[in-house]
Amino acid sequence: MRVYKRKTERGKVPLDVMKEASERVINENCKIRAVAKEYQICHVTLYRFVRRIKAKGTATCGYIGILEIDKFSARIRNEC
Repeated sequence: MRVYKRKTERGKVPLDVMKEASERVINENCKIRAVAKEYQICHVTLYRFVRRIKAKGTATCGYIGILEIDKFSARIRNEC
C-alpha cells in the first residue's frame, strides 16, 4: 500500500489564526502582506479569506469537505 504524501500546505493554518489576521486587516486597516508575514501565512490565502469575509460575513479554510469524505471512507474500510 502506498503512503500519501501531502503536496501542498493548504489547510494547515488554523481557523482562529486566519480570523485573527483577517480582523487586523479589516478593522485596523493593516496591509495584507504585512499581516501575512507576521502570522507566517501566504498573502494570497489571507487575501482570499478577507475577501470571503467581506462578501459573505463568514469564511472557512482548508479542505472541509474532503475531511468528511475521508472519515466516511475510513469507517467503510473498517466495516469490511
